[in-house]
Amino acid sequence: MNYAPAAYDTRFNPFMYLSEREKQSDFVMVEFGHRLRPIAYKPEAFFIDQRCYAGVEAWHYHDDIDRLEALAAKFPGRNVAFIEPNFGSSDELWNDFLPECEEGPYSPGTILPDGAADEVFLSNVFGDPLLAGSKQGTSRLLHETGRILNERGVVVVRETLTPEYASRSLTLEMIAGAGLRKATAWRPNGSKWIEHIWSRLEDVYKPPGSSSWAHDSFYQFLTKAAES
Repeated sequence: MNYAPAAYDTRFNPFMYLSEREKQSDFVMVEFGHRLRPIAYKPEAFFIDQRCYAGVEAWHYHDDIDRLEALAAKFPGRNVAFIEPNFGSSDELWNDFLPECEEGPYSPGTILPDGAADEVFLSNVFGDPLLAGSKQGTSRLLHETGRILNERGVVVVRETLTPEYASRSLTLEMIAGAGLRKATAWRPNGSKWIEHIWSRLEDVYKPPGSSSWAHDSFYQFLTKAAES
C-alpha cells in the first residue's frame, strides 16, 4: 500500500525508503548546512565501515571548527569528514536579497565527484531568507546537489524554521532545471499514519539538539529526473 500524495511520484514511499536506507552497507551521505549540528553525530547515527558522511558548511564562525572537533572526539570510529566548500563570496546572495550590495561570485561547488552521494540532506537551508531571496543562489545549490547525487540517490529537504520561504524558492522549474524531480512530500497534519511517518523522519533527520518546528513544516524528497 502506498501513502504518498497523488501529486507526486506515488512509487516513492518514505517509510520504505528509510527501511532500505538502514540496510545499505555501502552508503554515502552528504549534508549541506550542518553548522554545529551535523546529524552524523546523532547518538543513533550509523556511519561505520562502508557507511560514510560528508558535511559541507558555508557559514563557519571562528570557533566552529574547534567545536566540531570536540564533537568528533565524543563519537570516535565514525566515518565523518567535513569538506571546505568553494562557496566564493556571499555578496551575490546579498545582491539579490538586499539590492544595494555588489554582486559577487557565489558558487556552492564542492570537490566531490559527480554521483558521489547516495543521499544529500539539507535541513533549513533552502528556507534560509538569505538563500531563498536569491534565485541564482537557490538554482546553483540545486545544481550542485543534483551533480553529486548518484542515479538512484535521494535528496532529503527538511524545512522546519521558515518553510514558507522554502516553498516559494523550491519551484518545479528550479528543481527540473537541476535535473531533479519531486518524489513526495510530507507535513504533519493530525493523521495518525502521517504523524507516525513524521516522527520516524525526525528520528533519522532532526539535527541533535533542535526541538521546535513551525506551522507548515515539511519534508520533501527529490530524485534524479528520468532521461528522455
